[in-house]
Amino acid sequence: MANRAGGPSHPQATDVATWLLDAYHAERHPVGSAVLAMTDHLTGLVLGGSRVRLEINRRIMATLLHTAPGSRRVLGKLSGLEFAYPPSEPGAHPPAGRRAPDGPTDAGRLYEVLRAGTFVLLSDKGVPAPWRNRVRHARPFPAPGPRRR
Repeated sequence: MANRAGGPSHPQATDVATWLLDAYHAERHPVGSAVLAMTDHLTGLVLGGSRVRLEINRRIMATLLHTAPGSRRVLGKLSGLEFAYPPSEPGAHPPAGRRAPDGPTDAGRLYEVLRAGTFVLLSDKGVPAPWRNRVRHARPFPAPGPRRR
């Protein structure tokens, strides 16, 4: 695992902090547990109970999907966009651990760049030399909006 993740045993990654691999389980386990709990809940909604219970569940879901917050929450859970990794340190930037919003980059729109299925470093700098053959770089452009004078 360390070699594939570019951890300390990888010859080109000696400068990578060892805490990176140590934090792997702590970051991902809560998200995996949430996904499994949601799957169990949805399976119970669809397969479990009487016709009365199924009708009640159907009406609750229909009501939720007809409100903007309810729809956002339900669809976010179903698509996986609602899940987020906990911040790795106190005072982390608010979007840390959440899905990046789509936006313009020098390589195209971010979601289009991510479709290639490779790692993408979104930064103004560039990819450090040891990672250039494995990581694609995209420089973000500021979001369009009113220009300040």
